[in-house]
Amino acid sequence: MLIERVTALEENGFTGRLEIKSIAGVQCRFYFLFGRIFWAEGGEQSNRFWRLHLSRYNLKPNQYDRFFLSKTKLDCSNHHYLTELLEEKKITLDRLITIVREQIQRILFEFLQLEKNQTLKYDTVSKSGDSILGCCGLKISLIRLNTKQELAIAKERWQNWCDRGFEEISPNFAPIIKDRKILKGQVSPQVYQNFVRLLDGNRTLQELAIQLQRDVLELTTSLKQYIEEGSIELIKIADLSESEIKYESEMGTIAPSKLLIACIDDSPATIQITEKIVRHYGYDFIGIKEPLQAIPRLIVSQPDLILLDVAMPIVNGYELCSQLKRVKKLENTPIIMLTGQTGITDRVRAKICGAAAFLSKPIELLEIRKAIEKFVGDKITANCNSIKVNSSQLMTSKTAC
Repeated sequence: MLIERVTALEENGFTGRLEIKSIAGVQCRFYFLFGRIFWAEGGEQSNRFWRLHLSRYNLKPNQYDRFFLSKTKLDCSNHHYLTELLEEKKITLDRLITIVREQIQRILFEFLQLEKNQTLKYDTVSKSGDSILGCCGLKISLIRLNTKQELAIAKERWQNWCDRGFEEISPNFAPIIKDRKILKGQVSPQVYQNFVRLLDGNRTLQELAIQLQRDVLELTTSLKQYIEEGSIELIKIADLSESEIKYESEMGTIAPSKLLIACIDDSPATIQITEKIVRHYGYDFIGIKEPLQAIPRLIVSQPDLILLDVAMPIVNGYELCSQLKRVKKLENTPIIMLTGQTGITDRVRAKICGAAAFLSKPIELLEIRKAIEKFVGDKITANCNSIKVNSSQLMTSKTAC
């Protein structure tokens, strides 16, 4: 049993690491110094959880390749990075301790759940104090948590989880709408829109709880009735790859809002690149490669911002922009022209047809983000300010339409 194993190491003043592996191949390591736990690595969603720290605390690695991508996920690479940030005074010791405790609690909870359904293999590797600290990029011990206290917290969290009937539900599962028709009949229109924005199958229960500033147990409890009645389901999703973590860290913090950005361009490559950038920042995306299909599709989707290529066959961007501005439902939607030509004549022509701005090709990710924030910044602010309201509504029980 995990609790008994870790307790024994604490009582014996163990220095080294405890390695655990499930039959399914899920691994983790706990690091001890004189019986006190000070770090843990691994688990089912280690990369995804690390991404949460990067976005939650606005951490941007300076030497990410060195401390993460060139290493395996079980060699304290993340702790190396945190130590670097502490030395550079980019995070405080209190914040480092918070991250370490969250990491340890996540892994303890995961393996308490795993051992209910499968046998775990335990191995201990004794090390000297200097050796075990060196694994985590330390010369002296910065953190030595009370092992018994951490175990008590994890045990209580797991027991509370079981008391709600969630033994077979992992916080690493992602909620997604299974039947929109049923869901519409269960909640108010406003709550339904909150579900659509948040439950997209791309974020785990744990990620949603942190985004909404809610306890994951309470969030899962609020979704239970919808899961049981078939309008929402929980799915397993893959962990993020190291390359995805690096890409996101370079691009910046993920936006908490879910605005819809449309891109009209006959180039599949441009559509693909734009979608990757837009979705990274947390916005929804619709790509349209056929300009003649643009107006009917945009009337239905009602985007918050339109990116429109100038040089397209049959109908060029200027002509299409003028047509879009004559559509009642789209007349106030900002349109940004994508073009390699940014001379005075082009700018005047864009102004006449109603475009809000130009973006040069090839597309630069930071320029897209600046444009989004400039032209729909008020909506982003409104969404950010309402996220706590949305999360409160998400936590409510059934609401009549």
